Amino acid sequence: MSGEGDWEESYEKAKSFVSQLTLLEKVNLTTGVGWAGERCIGNTGFIPRLGFVGFCTEDSPLGVRSTGINVASIWSTDLMYARGNAMGYEHRGKGIDVQLGPVSGPLGRVLEGGRNWEGFGPDPVLTGVYMKETIIGIQDAGVIAFNGTIPEWCLDDTAIRIIAAFYKVGRDKTRVPINFSAWTLDTTGALHNQVSVDYGVGVINEHVNVQGDHANVIREIGQRSIVLLQNNKKELPLSNPKSIAIIGEDAHPNPA
Repeated sequence: MSGEGDWEESYEKAKSFVSQLTLLEKVNLTTGVGWAGERCIGNTGFIPRLGFVGFCTEDSPLGVRSTGINVASIWSTDLMYARGNAMGYEHRGKGIDVQLGPVSGPLGRVLEGGRNWEGFGPDPVLTGVYMKETIIGIQDAGVIAFNGTIPEWCLDDTAIRIIAAFYKVGRDKTRVPINFSAWTLDTTGALHNQVSVDYGVGVINEHVNVQGDHANVIREIGQRSIVLLQNNKKELPLSNPKSIAIIGEDAHPNPA
């Protein structure tokens, strides 16, 4: 990897940082601490000698939970960016460095596929455009969007890629301490999830509200993504129906 264009400054900072690391520290930087090892879905090791706190990586590729296949129906790059930006700010406010998304698939060939709804659809052009806008929105909020592969054949290159992304999105300026636990809603608990309370107990969920005005973005996406049925027989609007069934996860009274 070589830094070019608007990555040049971040790449040079990353090279300078990684050049200070020992082999063990490079391994620590590029290795996770294990499932449920710390407070986030994924955590990398720390580099205490340089005061570098390991990365917090967190689900979901959807963040504010407006489904990808639903969002694909809006045909609006502006709203797609706004959605990505809202997700980025929510992750940033919780102290998350890397959002594990967005999702560029699956193709939806198997209708029962549990992940179909997370992607935008099978069309590669549509997916490419929406991936771009989502990633830009997330990273403009100062959070790294993780979607791709990291080469494992060269430890130095891997470490530089990781740290370059850290500098590129400005995590060295916008980082806040992790203020939540991915494993419990309890306010207090073990500071290190997989070890006993003997290693420290404290506040693990500060219940920071990061929603901002994102409800407006969600509502607009929901309104604009509604697919209208053909009304060939003039069945709509309904005329005094005896009952209407609303089925699905969102079947609840309209929120205030």
